Amino acid sequence: FWKFIKQYAEADVPADVVLEGGAGTRNSWNGEYFIDFINGGETPAVAVYAQKANHSVDVTDFEGELGIPSQIHEEYQKLMQQQVSDGTHGRMSWSEAARRDGSPPIKIASVDVNDFLRSMKRLPLARIMSRQAIVQIPNMAAKLSKLYNDGFFLTHAPAALAAAYFVPPSKGFEAMDFLRRVQLDSIND
Repeated sequence: FWKFIKQYAEADVPADVVLEGGAGTRNSWNGEYFIDFINGGETPAVAVYAQKANHSVDVTDFEGELGIPSQIHEEYQKLMQQQVSDGTHGRMSWSEAARRDGSPPIKIASVDVNDFLRSMKRLPLARIMSRQAIVQIPNMAAKLSKLYNDGFFLTHAPAALAAAYFVPPSKGFEAMDFLRRVQLDSIND
């Protein structure tokens, strides 16, 4: 766990906070971790979207902004003004829904995915949903980097798959172990 966080994700976690995992570069200023405990058995599938402080993935001699989409301001404005709806609060702007819920629900063919999932609750969908949450991250990041190019890639998500937790690194293992137990308990949900 800590080896992945500190060495592969290059988290800025000092050794005096967490001894385990050895030393890493500490180059990341933030990271978003996506973990599928269900399909991996004892070895979960983990993806990290880590942003390095003062670095660019495009070039080694980074001198400033690179590859900013020409219509970035218009794309953000279009997203913020997009009309969305959920089953509880009705229609609103994407901006309002994102501030309240983090991400508006996904709709496929005008059907709210959350409503669809609730109707399918008797089926064991946890394995499929958990795997797709990991698999789709590179697709979302690639698609939305052409519009925003700032690490912003979660614009819509089913409630069952999106959650964010901010915990001090000293509590990281305990928090992930709790999420592991909850995810494994959901296999038959």
